[in-house]
Amino acid sequence: MDIYQHRSEKLLTANDLRLQGHYDEAIAIYTEAIETLPDLQDAEYALENYLSRALAYRAKGLFREALTDYHHAVQQVCQHPMSRYAYDIEAYFYRANARAVTGDLKGAVEDHRQAMRIDPKYDYFGIQLFHVHPNDLSLAISDCDQALASDTSAYTFYYFRGVARQAVGDLSAALDDYDLALYSAPDDDRLDELCRKHRSSILEKMSTVNPSDSNLMRPNTDYCRVNFDTISGVLTVDYYDIEKHEQKTYGRVRLEDFCDKLEADGWDMTGSRTSRESLDHYFQRHRD
Repeated sequence: MDIYQHRSEKLLTANDLRLQGHYDEAIAIYTEAIETLPDLQDAEYALENYLSRALAYRAKGLFREALTDYHHAVQQVCQHPMSRYAYDIEAYFYRANARAVTGDLKGAVEDHRQAMRIDPKYDYFGIQLFHVHPNDLSLAISDCDQALASDTSAYTFYYFRGVARQAVGDLSAALDDYDLALYSAPDDDRLDELCRKHRSSILEKMSTVNPSDSNLMRPNTDYCRVNFDTISGVLTVDYYDIEKHEQKTYGRVRLEDFCDKLEADGWDMTGSRTSRESLDHYFQRHRD
């Protein structure tokens, strides 16, 4: 059997079973394929099989078995140059995740750094979370919680958790995690750059928070949206915080005078949006 036929009958079949949730059946086929790898002598194909079987182990919660396969995957990377360097990065990132879950935080951080050495141009920090938990990032957040519970100095996991929280829309919590990563990181310029980029993106979005965007709100902060209907001249204001939302209509009021009064009362304008029929101004005020 040549490698193409072998891949079609073994690896791809096992992958389909794994994606359908039939992990034990997939693992059996991966194992059968791996046992024939010495005869095929193809490092990339061997790497694919180890990474894939480890994913099946990972889905079953068998982290130590997964970690063993990731060790084999990294060994393939170290011993053989790969034509697809993404495999190299995946091997290190997947092993980093398994190491973190099993308590080897020092090894996890080193694997992430090794992946960055392979290709430092892109933001690969945290991307392994999305590969390992593509359909449920709450599991990625749990992984980070477990890692940080074991060692609060594992500062990269504040960043990883921030990435996952940002992806699920929990922006206030993500912002806190980026702040913790920045505070904890010992002269890590790459992590510093990434945290500040994500913080800037979140703060820009939060500056124009709408009453419906409850995930964006911070505690002890009041928000308001001043809506001016440019056709009728009617001014309406939404006042809201995390717990409540109240709308008031002020009728035909001069927009500039109303905004000046808000600022005199301690509100800060954070953004504006315009459309053909209305103009919105957004304000925030922190409660001491």
